[in-house]
Amino acid sequence: MSVSVLSLIAMVFGVVAAILVAHGIITALKLIINSPREGSGQVADASGQVSAASQSLAEGAIEQAAGLQETTS
Repeated sequence: MSVSVLSLIAMVFGVVAAILVAHGIITALKLIINSPREGSGQVADASGQVSAASQSLAEGAIEQAAGLQETTS
């Protein structure tokens, strides 16, 4: 085999290896990017639940205050 054929084969292997490495890096970056998105969605859900619970607690406190006011009047 001539040197140019061996060089071509080595270049093809190098390109394939570079593509595989790049694919692995891209896959890892996608996982890193998507993790905070999922976490932020969970935080948003939890904050909605806390907000709803706070609203319910406030409404209960208002009702109790109104009831107390009626009993003292």
